[in-house]
Amino acid sequence: MDLDRLVASGPGANPDRDLRSKLLASIVESSEDAIISFLLDGTVMSWNRGAQELFGYSVEMTMGKTLKHLIGPEMENVIASLDRGASHRIHEISYIDPHGHLLYLSLRVSPILDEEGKVGSGAAIFRDITALKQYEEELLKTSRRLEHLNQELKQFTWVAAHDLREPVRNMATYARLLQSDYYQKLDEEGRQFLDYIARSSVKAMERLDAVLKYSELDQEELSTSAVDLNIIVAKVLENLSEKVEQSEARVDVKKLPVVNADADHMEELFFHLLDNALKFKGVEPPLIEIDAVSEGGFWTVSVTDNGIGIGEENVSRVFEMFQRLNGDSYPGEGLGLAIAKKIVELHRGGIRAETSPQGGSVFRFILEESSV
Repeated sequence: MDLDRLVASGPGANPDRDLRSKLLASIVESSEDAIISFLLDGTVMSWNRGAQELFGYSVEMTMGKTLKHLIGPEMENVIASLDRGASHRIHEISYIDPHGHLLYLSLRVSPILDEEGKVGSGAAIFRDITALKQYEEELLKTSRRLEHLNQELKQFTWVAAHDLREPVRNMATYARLLQSDYYQKLDEEGRQFLDYIARSSVKAMERLDAVLKYSELDQEELSTSAVDLNIIVAKVLENLSEKVEQSEARVDVKKLPVVNADADHMEELFFHLLDNALKFKGVEPPLIEIDAVSEGGFWTVSVTDNGIGIGEENVSRVFEMFQRLNGDSYPGEGLGLAIAKKIVELHRGGIRAETSPQGGSVFRFILEESSV
């Protein structure tokens, strides 16, 4: 390989240039990448050790041959682009080596200027990305398979919950009829059994409704617009007014932003977060604060309470489906916070739970700022 001559050519050769050319030649020769220099007609001028290993041709076998002959016809278009004097990157080309193996290569071609500043030749750097390509293809197959399984699971969840509602509703209806018409005819143990059936059927209906709501979130299309969170929170507090009065709660709502979101989803999000704060209250009446901070095109909204708190060991579990960290001490199906998380994620945001240093919990979530 005549890299010394290639680099040192031109007027005014001197020891410094000779030293630089030898250093460059050494770097090129020791590179694991295939580095090739060629004339504008594609004839090979130099062929380093990396090229020998990648393409399977010795230096002697390449001299006088063109890149089109050695690598493939696509090299003609690559070389032609050098007339524009700009680097040309092809992210991927395929190549079948002399042993019949299919390789995937990344390629970068750069012009080499002559003494007059014109493009006189070119240099190409090839790198074998076959393993990376195979990994990407396997990753894509796995991703598609997981997506397919995920869609099947969502569909199964929805169908199962939907189809189970009818028999459970019938169970609850007939339990109420028995309580109405036959309750006094049963002995004490029979009444206990009937009451248990009635309570369980109602509980099952509530859980199925929650599961359906959760599964339907993925199937709904977001209808985003400029949403004033002040209006949303006021509406939610009105719907929760009875709970607020019964618990003697005080809700401090700071000035909230206008965000780009689905209004119905925002209403449901705040409902679950505020309902959670009212439900898991401590000894003192609930004190809830809702605030927001702007962070470069996004808003971080926080809902802080003085309730019983979560506990550091449960922070990572609080958004999981059917998580009831306090057992049966509090009503609910353990899906409210899971639904809240799903809503935030559908808006391309994130939500996290924290334990407040003053006691209670803090829920922070991120929403996109409205451009209106």
